This record gives sequence, structure tokens and C-alpha cells, in this order.
Amino acid sequence: MELRAVGVGGAAWTAAFGERPPAVIHSFSGPLDYARAIIDLGLSVSFSGLVFRRGEEVSGDVAAVVPSERLLVETDSPFLAPPGAPRSRNEPEWVRVTAEWVAERRGQGLDALGSSLIDAYDRTFPNPRRTP
Repeated sequence: MELRAVGVGGAAWTAAFGERPPAVIHSFSGPLDYARAIIDLGLSVSFSGLVFRRGEEVSGDVAAVVPSERLLVETDSPFLAPPGAPRSRNEPEWVRVTAEWVAERRGQGLDALGSSLIDAYDRTFPNPRRTP
């Protein structure tokens, strides 16, 4: 994997990023073995409306194995609209459809997943100006 070749997952990356993920795999698409390699590197995995396209069924298996502290969902606005969203332009409000899909694949309630997603976001993108 090219990421490992440039040192992702190594000591220098760990020193630089500490406990937070050093990168996010945006709009994940790929087989389970690729996802496991990404997870082993400590990266975050983000799902978008892409998971609803034909041929992306394996993404459901991936959504079930991503550690909750590194799981994100996204709209990828204005593209990759999920089912039910207008095809002309994806909007942030439609991220809930992808989140519902992830919750179902993980066997989680939507509220629990929502809390977990917020925690994962805060861990991945810390804001030192934000007060808890």
C-alpha cells in the first residue's frame, strides 16, 4: 500500500498525530481487505452516498468493522447524493440517510451512532478553541 510506503502508521506519524487519526479516507469505496489495511494504519474511514451505488454492497461489511472512534459520514456535497435526495445537488441535510445506513449495518441505534460520530469527528479534527 502506498500509504505505508510513505510512512503512514509509522513512528514519525504517531509522534506527529498522537492518538488522533493521521488521515481520513474520504468517501470510502473498496473491498474489506483494503479497509482492514486502512484501519491497521490508524486512519479514519468516511462513508458518503457512494455506498448506495450498484457495486458498493461490500461497503456494508466495511461499515460494520470500522472502529467507532475512526468512523465518519459525509455528504460530499454537491455530489454523491443518497437515495431520496434530489439528484440535482446533494446537501448536508442528506447525510442523515447515510448515517441511517451505517447505523443499520452496525446494528446501532441512530442516537448512539450520532454521539459516536460526533466524538470521532472531534477526535479527528480537534479544535483547541472549542470548550467541552
